[in-house]
Amino acid sequence: MGNLPEQISSLALVFLTGFAWGIYHDFYLVWSGQRFGRRSLSRGVWDLVFWLGAFVLLGVGLIAGNWLELRLYVFFGLGLGYIAYALLISPVLRPVYRGVVTFLTTVGYPWRRLGERWLWWWRRGKTRERLNFQRANDKGKEQKNPP
Repeated sequence: MGNLPEQISSLALVFLTGFAWGIYHDFYLVWSGQRFGRRSLSRGVWDLVFWLGAFVLLGVGLIAGNWLELRLYVFFGLGLGYIAYALLISPVLRPVYRGVVTFLTTVGYPWRRLGERWLWWWRRGKTRERLNFQRANDKGKEQKNPP
C-alpha cells in the first residue's frame, strides 16, 4: 500500500471507472430498449457484446487505478461511481441518449434498406446463375446420352 495521496488518487480513478461504467450501461439500456424485443436472439448477442465491453472498460480502469489489486475500496469506489452517475446525471442524459439512438437509427435506416436490396439482387443473380448452370448441364446430358 502506498501513502495517502496515492490511495486517494487510486480511489478517484476507480470512482471514475464506476462512473464510466454507468454511462456505458445507461446508453446500452436505452439503445437495446429501443432496438430489440424483450426476448430476442439479437438482444442476447448484444448483451454478450455489452458485457465484453464492460469487462474491458473495468479492466482498463482497474489497471490504471490500482494495478488490478482487488481491495475493499475498489468495490466501494466502483459502486459509488456507478450510484453517483445513476442518481445525479442519468436522469439528465437519458433523453440525450434517446435522441442519439433515434438519430442513429433514422440515419441508418436508408443504408439498411440499401443493403437489403443489394442482397436481394445478389441472391436473385446467384439463383439465375444456378438455373443457367443446371440448364447447361441438362443440355449436355441430353447430347451425350441419347434415348
